[in-house]
Amino acid sequence: MVTAEHRREWLGHRFFKYSIHSDTVIQVVLNPGQEKKGRGHVFGVYVIARQTLFANYLGMGYAIPTTKREYSKAFDKVVKILK
Repeated sequence: MVTAEHRREWLGHRFFKYSIHSDTVIQVVLNPGQEKKGRGHVFGVYVIARQTLFANYLGMGYAIPTTKREYSKAFDKVVKILK
């Protein structure tokens, strides 16, 4: 999943990877977007609750499907920069 294009200014450019068998989600933040209380404002890789993804992103229609390749590319980019 990736944040929808029309919400990237507000939510930032974020990728999500989750499994239906896990209660956690890997979030990759390329651009944190506008500052807002309660949301991570830093570039990096995070573990968030699956419920957070469903309630704050999927439930509101702010996350859309993406390919595994795009997610992997974003993840590798972030890890390379953080090294």
